Amino acid sequence: MSRCFKTVRSACVGIGTAAAAVGLSGCAGLSGSGFDGTSGFMAQSTAEAGKPKSISELRQAHLDKPGDPDATIAYGRGLKSSGRTKEALAVVEAAAGANPDNQQLVVEQGLLALELGHTQKAQHALLRASPDNNDWKVLSGLGVAHAGTGQHAKAQDYFNRALVLSPNNPTVLNNLALSYILDKKVDKGRELLQQA
Repeated sequence: MSRCFKTVRSACVGIGTAAAAVGLSGCAGLSGSGFDGTSGFMAQSTAEAGKPKSISELRQAHLDKPGDPDATIAYGRGLKSSGRTKEALAVVEAAAGANPDNQQLVVEQGLLALELGHTQKAQHALLRASPDNNDWKVLSGLGVAHAGTGQHAKAQDYFNRALVLSPNNPTVLNNLALSYILDKKVDKGRELLQQA
């Protein structure tokens, strides 16, 4: 059975063979596209407000304001959306290194690392963001990172904490369900997949 978790940054296109194993179809009703086969995690897509900018415009804005976390994150997300996730991580890592107390940059760094399958790096960054973080994306990301290393009890705890902050979130429900399935709690997983 293959794992099909996704991060909180890319969109769901299906839950793969784990769902088939419990007799369910993919992420019916979820919109979005994109699948990161490296990490295989389910993600919540984020809509950017306003007119999309080109990569060169985003790069220039980042260069014009090198200390501005919003410009850095926008550039990193632009790179990621154009399939250049490794470059995006390098840009955000450099900015996070120069601004280690900036929570936005550290969270973005962790989520990008997770998408690239760098679970240890992702765990480190997301825990650095704040162990008591009240952002469901951070908690879900920590759940994905722990599930990716087979630590399902910890993963399930993080997913459940994320659901308190974002009730009935289909991304988190899907990831929690798959963690249950991989943890041999198939009935719990099946129930959650139907809910998701």
